[in-house]
Amino acid sequence: MNILAALLTEKTLEILHRDYMEDDVRVVITTKNIHIPTNEGLTELSKGSEYVVPRWIAQILREKELAVIKEEELSITSLSTLAYLEEDLIKKRKFNKIYRFFYMHGLNKLSELKAKLRETSNMELYDNYRKMKELVSTIGMVRIRKLLDLVLLPNIPIEIYETLTNEEKTMLTILTTIIKNWMEKLEIVETK
Repeated sequence: MNILAALLTEKTLEILHRDYMEDDVRVVITTKNIHIPTNEGLTELSKGSEYVVPRWIAQILREKELAVIKEEELSITSLSTLAYLEEDLIKKRKFNKIYRFFYMHGLNKLSELKAKLRETSNMELYDNYRKMKELVSTIGMVRIRKLLDLVLLPNIPIEIYETLTNEEKTMLTILTTIIKNWMEKLEIVETK
């Protein structure tokens, strides 16, 4: 049974990661004009201009130092504030509105920091990595605890649902579906 749950988790995270990589982000072109493939053919991007492209293209442009990605940056300060606000709301069924792919974005940022750490043994960079990992974990644990409280509600209020990240919406759907099916099969509730 653990294998089935692990497989479901792995495949769900693969799909979420694909969605994250397809998500649109803004980039500012930092070098001469370049051409990228789009549905309409090759599109020319001008130096200094801002464009919306899928994340996977934005990351390639950034790695080749052709563009800068403009998006909400995960910093120790912003994560500390968010962790405090989430813990403050733990007794209530309230969530702060955060980046829609928060967990994927956090994993991405942590893996970038880890790659930099392999290149250099900078203690300040290590401290940032450790703090960021701890804060992302704290935020995740608090939000998941609140998410589990929502699972047994007959209807999730729309104002709460809209504050969930894409990963949390997926987890909530999976958990509520499993519990609903379980309860129906055990005849704890009547099927419609």
